[in-house]
Amino acid sequence: MERHISVETCHLFLIKNLMKIVESITDRRLKNAEQKLLEAGLLKIGGISKTSKLISPWGNRESQLGIVINILKYLNTRNTYYVPKSKRVQCYSNHSRSMGDIFRIMKCYYPDLTLKELRSLIFEHVNNCNIYTDYCDQIKKRVFSLINKEFHQFSHPLIYGNRNKDEFGFYLKLEE
Repeated sequence: MERHISVETCHLFLIKNLMKIVESITDRRLKNAEQKLLEAGLLKIGGISKTSKLISPWGNRESQLGIVINILKYLNTRNTYYVPKSKRVQCYSNHSRSMGDIFRIMKCYYPDLTLKELRSLIFEHVNNCNIYTDYCDQIKKRVFSLINKEFHQFSHPLIYGNRNKDEFGFYLKLEE
């Protein structure tokens, strides 16, 4: 009798048995990186204003995790633009985004968000196989996107590209 293992079972096995991303960067270095990102300016999602009903209140940790997923869903179907009022596209829809891009987008809608908080939320999603990360040779940055169950079904989000520094010069720290 042949046994088939579901994608969900495969993911649970990987989650329980592979390395997890943990924060290893000092608060000071994160603050410096955050300052450089803010100097580059904020980004906005096309068609979504700061007061849009699509933007949920920040709330508790659970709602914050949901907001990160929703922002990444919007990025699958909408371009991002430079702020203030610019028609110049920063990145087209359906592309993975770097941590810096995601931070600059989310900071537009959630002004009190810190880079440290965002990294924590994204790392939790990566560790739970909700977000995929890889190193993009084209832009020379680590990028993040929602898990595409058909495309990523047999790969853990950390298998590829965890030997490269991110856009801030940081390596991912992995622990069991």
